[in-house]
Amino acid sequence: MIRAPRLDAAAVQPLLETRWLGRAWHWRGRTASTNDLARSLAERDAAAGTVVVADTQSRGRGRRGHAWRSPRGGLWLSVVLRPTTPAAELGPLGLAVAVAVAETVEALGTRQVELKWPNDVLVAGGKVAGILTEAAAEGGRVRHVVVGIGVNLNVTRFPPALCDRAASIHRELGVAVDRAAFAADLCRRLELWVDRFEREGAAPVLAAWRARGRLGPVTVVSATTTIEGVAIGLDADGALLVRRVDGVLEPVRSGEVV
Repeated sequence: MIRAPRLDAAAVQPLLETRWLGRAWHWRGRTASTNDLARSLAERDAAAGTVVVADTQSRGRGRRGHAWRSPRGGLWLSVVLRPTTPAAELGPLGLAVAVAVAETVEALGTRQVELKWPNDVLVAGGKVAGILTEAAAEGGRVRHVVVGIGVNLNVTRFPPALCDRAASIHRELGVAVDRAAFAADLCRRLELWVDRFEREGAAPVLAAWRARGRLGPVTVVSATTTIEGVAIGLDADGALLVRRVDGVLEPVRSGEVV
């Protein structure tokens, strides 16, 4: 694990090239969950683009309630968004975030950057980043969305259970990453993709995701079912298209690809 300066507003905001994302910046040395703190701020009318970042999380989480290990050296960041897109059409927003993260990782010179549906970022086959999107809606209107992003930047050690599945930028490149510069570039790219999704809809997001998407044999596990087959692409709403073993083509809108 590489020690790094804290990611407070004084370190990051001078590097920002955004109009609205990251202009309100909340840093914590340690917090339970940046998503929980961002949601609390959103419920108190925090502006779109408000960022919460922590050096460590004690109760970080991923999709389906999985614990997310958040040691020092990584980027643990949550953003408050207030999209105007109707709740029923919001699915591709998470894919847009994944594309922004992948582009930021690619800009460092990493190899074999792929996206695993719905929103894991892989480097050379190992998971280097994960995304958790939590929305609050009422009557079909989205009140706010909190997007949590965890990136293994300068994390150098993983528990034995994760060693064959996790990756880090530091281990891939052999050098430490400037976390403040990475955070600022991520904010820039995230703002661009969120704005583009709001302006142009899902089509450009899906095209960018498909260019990096990892497809092929999959098992998709959800709370109610398990689907085995071959992932062949995305439909127009961002659902994963799986050709089941019985030949039926099924769109999958929730679950975990394992």
